[in-house]
Amino acid sequence: AGYVEEVEEIRYTDKWKEIYRIRKESIERVFGECKEKHNLRFTRLRGLRKNKHQGELIFACHNLRKMAGWLWKDRPVFIKKGNKSEIYKEKEINNKSKTKKGGIRTFKTSFYTIFCQQPEAD
Repeated sequence: AGYVEEVEEIRYTDKWKEIYRIRKESIERVFGECKEKHNLRFTRLRGLRKNKHQGELIFACHNLRKMAGWLWKDRPVFIKKGNKSEIYKEKEINNKSKTKKGGIRTFKTSFYTIFCQQPEAD
């Protein structure tokens, strides 16, 4: 019974409130979104293994949705090269670490590089 009282005391400190505010914005938000949008509030399956697989699929869908949002922010740019058009994703990176002050570099990454290349081995 001593642990419960100790936790209750810690829960109302200013430090804990700050930690919980940050946690609420990041971690709890993911679970809340999955509960509402992906029907994670109740289970329709029986058995731990089936529910584990359902949870994995739901969170995989959530991650794919987030990745699609990231890619949508950096929309591909269509560039005509000779007879064929290629898809490039442009990113501007502020180049303050170089000797030139305030220079901007543009990196073009092809669609193939983003989605089709094998990951490099460490």
